[in-house]
Amino acid sequence: MHLKKRLGLLTLSLIAFQLLSIFQMPAIADSISDDAFKSAAATLALSPLKSGSSPYLCLNRLHRARTVPVGVEIYQYDASPLGGRQPLLFVHGLHGEFNPTLRWGKLAAFLQLDAAFRHRYKIYLARYNTHAALPSLERLFRPALLELSDRHDRRPIVIVSLSIAGNVIVGAMADALVKERVARVLALGVPAYGSPLFNADWMQFSMWTRHSWLSRIDRYLSFKLYFARHKNLLVDYQWSDLDGQKPPLVRCRFHLPLSSKLNPLADDRSLPSWYKADIKDKIWAYAGYEHSEFCGGRPPPRLLLYLTVPYSFFRTTIWTHCACEHAALRLLNHEMGEMVVDHPLNSRVGYALNDGITPVSSSLFLPVGMMSDLSIATAGDIAKLRQSITVGKARLFENIDHISFIDGYHPLASSKNVVDRLAEDEARRPIFCWLRDDLMSSPESVSGLATPLVRPND
Repeated sequence: MHLKKRLGLLTLSLIAFQLLSIFQMPAIADSISDDAFKSAAATLALSPLKSGSSPYLCLNRLHRARTVPVGVEIYQYDASPLGGRQPLLFVHGLHGEFNPTLRWGKLAAFLQLDAAFRHRYKIYLARYNTHAALPSLERLFRPALLELSDRHDRRPIVIVSLSIAGNVIVGAMADALVKERVARVLALGVPAYGSPLFNADWMQFSMWTRHSWLSRIDRYLSFKLYFARHKNLLVDYQWSDLDGQKPPLVRCRFHLPLSSKLNPLADDRSLPSWYKADIKDKIWAYAGYEHSEFCGGRPPPRLLLYLTVPYSFFRTTIWTHCACEHAALRLLNHEMGEMVVDHPLNSRVGYALNDGITPVSSSLFLPVGMMSDLSIATAGDIAKLRQSITVGKARLFENIDHISFIDGYHPLASSKNVVDRLAEDEARRPIFCWLRDDLMSSPESVSGLATPLVRPND
């Protein structure tokens, strides 16, 4: 009887943890209505540029926005005149609209320290509702990007996009006119083909198969409560299954915590909207993956996992429930590494190489044919990627997570200098330096721009 009471109290504690972590997030809208879309499009008709000035508000006027943006709001990083510089647009990922610097504060401050960068680029930042439907966001960004280019003598824009923002931008570039006005997109951790994390049935099936009943409760409640408030992720960014690794049968009814119901899974393979557009040469894809016990190709022995449960609980689980992003990404990295897959090339582990949100095959925009022919399951498989890259440039960094691109995070006891596994002859350096150097070595030629500097590696 005492054991049952203790298990009941533990279950209630886990539920309380989930509720506390989920209620820390701001209230948001799920979609943009047609009336709201027309209203947002009308706000883009700004007044003409005055000499040496910009119609866009400075970022310091944003403060901490609590309202949900209806359209696409463009801010300038500072009030300095554009002159002969090129516009550089930062587009944030999920929840970035509620951050006072739209999550770009650290990276923008680092770039502004470089005099050559300031001479070449003027920074702008986009703010939008990341919980709106993807097709609506693509429609909203097309006139916003054209407007930004028009106000700067139709100069092509360089864009830095994080996570799902990359899906929005490449989708908007399916329009030929928008494609012409975009010089290049640095796509940071973009789920180009979605993420297995955003397939509810598949994730629940993997939770049921891989975890004990207590862990099932914890993972299941986290999943259900979070995605109840982020339904657009399950609709617009779910895994396209172009690699054929989704199991043909999943448990899609999860009767907590002891039983489930098996139902067949529909074949929902589909190409994203941008795939047929000829834009890959303008995409510079940045991917990353975290070190985990699955990177070797085989899951660790169950006994070892049981022995390390207390360590994992205090290092990851508790901090995840306290809304620590990097701890949550470690947990999700582990979940994707353990996903149940059904593919002849990969029957050992799931998506071991991921940044906590996006598998490397998705963030590198691999060709569809390669997705089913290559098994990118372990660190040893990376060599296969080098001959399969079709974007303008691709970089793959080890031991970083999904938001290291914008905050420079690296795990404890690891170096801040990271290596590009697709170009290991290049010197190791911090992730911000990689971004700066790629921006400064850009191939586009724009009238009035400074000549790119050749700088030594940091």
